[in-house]
Amino acid sequence: MYIASRLVGRLIGKGGDTIKDLQRRSGARIQIDQNYPEGQPRLVTVEGAAQCVRAGVELVRSLIGNSPAVGNGAPGRLATFECPKGLVGRVIGKGGETIKHLQRASGTNIQIDQSGGPGQDRPVTVTGPPHWELLARARALDAQAFVVCASPARNPDSAYQAYGHSVVVDPWGAPLERCAGLAMGPGAM
Repeated sequence: MYIASRLVGRLIGKGGDTIKDLQRRSGARIQIDQNYPEGQPRLVTVEGAAQCVRAGVELVRSLIGNSPAVGNGAPGRLATFECPKGLVGRVIGKGGETIKHLQRASGTNIQIDQSGGPGQDRPVTVTGPPHWELLARARALDAQAFVVCASPARNPDSAYQAYGHSVVVDPWGAPLERCAGLAMGPGAM
């Protein structure tokens, strides 16, 4: 899972006491990757037996609360990409209408880090349910062009499960066609 950089201190605690306590209580090993630029969400890895990992994730979540920059730990559930500073206003929209609409329509939470310097791209973090279609819609809006996103092949035996839906999006961000990956061949969409 990912957590906002400002929450790392709360998770570690004074002298590492908090994270040690979470590890003791859950039986899982909890690590925070600090090799990220300042202000970027940090990857928190919870390892161990399945029941220990579940307990560790729940303890971490309860400690840091419902921060918008917290991923849910499931594969394919978080995306971070760069948005050119000049386009941030278009993504947010007047009074935040566009970003609110994208969040409602997709069931995700979208955070744009505005702390960068002049002219620097802004990191955008998307958390929530599968974000594949949302990314296609954002790309279409950004480019003002039709976008076709072909989903990766699915492997039921893999630890990572792809979303499995290909999508065609118009320049206004509206999905025109979706394919759940069940049909094959010409005209499947």
